[in-house]
Amino acid sequence: MRLDQWLVLHNKVRSRSQAEELIFRGEVSLFDSKMNLWTVLKKASYKVLDHVTIDQIKVESELTSFVARSGIKLKKALEKIKFNVEDLKCLDVGQSTGGFTQVLIENKADLVVGLDVGAGQLSEELKNNLKIRSFENLDVRQAKDNLDFNTHLPFDFVVIDVSFISLTQVLAFIPELLKPKSRLLALVKPQFELSAKDLDRKGLVKGKDKFIEVEAKIKTFVQEMKKFEILDYFQSELLGKEGSLEFFIYLKLI
Repeated sequence: MRLDQWLVLHNKVRSRSQAEELIFRGEVSLFDSKMNLWTVLKKASYKVLDHVTIDQIKVESELTSFVARSGIKLKKALEKIKFNVEDLKCLDVGQSTGGFTQVLIENKADLVVGLDVGAGQLSEELKNNLKIRSFENLDVRQAKDNLDFNTHLPFDFVVIDVSFISLTQVLAFIPELLKPKSRLLALVKPQFELSAKDLDRKGLVKGKDKFIEVEAKIKTFVQEMKKFEILDYFQSELLGKEGSLEFFIYLKLI
């Protein structure tokens, strides 16, 4: 059996895509009883022999604790800004499988309301949590038109992780959803803030100067909104799935 399939079958990872990533990162090892040592396995297609036991292959990664890799990004970001979400009512824009939501719940948020333009993505282990409310097929830009969503307003804290759209197109709709002095932590994905000519064939940003350009673009937009105070802007400790640099912007509603 292929290594990536074996890891899923034996509940070492949550999905084949996660298995592939952890193998690529060198975080999957096989115990060689003859040599009495652990050897890093480097290919998802590695054939695991039938006699290999569950204890002979190990996965050493924080990522296996999260329903999505985005979870570790938010976990590290919250640690950096030293923000406590305990007992807060939170909004997760771009909820998807629930990586951010999981971290907020594990950090004792009172309620997490998720918005996503897609559907059927939230992890099964989060679906029945009474502290999580999910709105599918709902864009944050139209959220206030949804009467059920409005019953949860206003929020104490907002996290944002969106793709294929500029963060600037989302931020403008956030202030009216928040309590005064509330905080916001948003993931900045440079590839969605730039034009196609600024990206290589893999969709990665071509030059370091472009990251500076994106930071200036986002900060200028926020300043021109005159709704938020910029508290911080910093690099995410975990790269994007394709190896792209990502950043967080931390804001406070004025």
